[in-house]
Amino acid sequence: VPVALSQSGSRPGLKLGDIDSSGSGNVMLALNAVILRQHERFVDLSVGLPVVLPTASGQGYLGSAGAGLRPEVRVGKTFYGVDTALSLGYILQPESEIFQWEEGDRLSFGAGARYRPNGEESPYEASLQLFGLARTRDFSTGAAELLLGGRYRLSRYVAIDAGVGAGLLNDV
Repeated sequence: VPVALSQSGSRPGLKLGDIDSSGSGNVMLALNAVILRQHERFVDLSVGLPVVLPTASGQGYLGSAGAGLRPEVRVGKTFYGVDTALSLGYILQPESEIFQWEEGDRLSFGAGARYRPNGEESPYEASLQLFGLARTRDFSTGAAELLLGGRYRLSRYVAIDAGVGAGLLNDV
């Protein structure tokens, strides 16, 4: 469950009133399948079908208004110890308006790189990611965000993530 510890925003005239300074985001459950592995083929290739449940709390940038599906294709390759990845997806969700942002079906795209200082077994990771969305109605770019993050893996199934990001386009 994503959690926002601190956020702020104000855009008078665009239906953006006061927002909660913190809250929890939507829950996402995902089914993923690996098609190719780099050690057997040239690249890693996988597909995913995340299901988004509208569990966001409060007023703010914490999630979409309705349930949705987010099928995507991902390709990745490791270069000199740096994992790289590209993704392309489609977001299927009900039309709604959240503050100044009109939500509905969109294309999603991403690119990222991850580094583990002591190789695959390291509990520490650093990452740089770019995410974006394009409206399917007119294929205009609606949002893009650059994120810098870190992760400490407590076990195979539990990790602590922290990051900062910056919106690169007006809709972020």
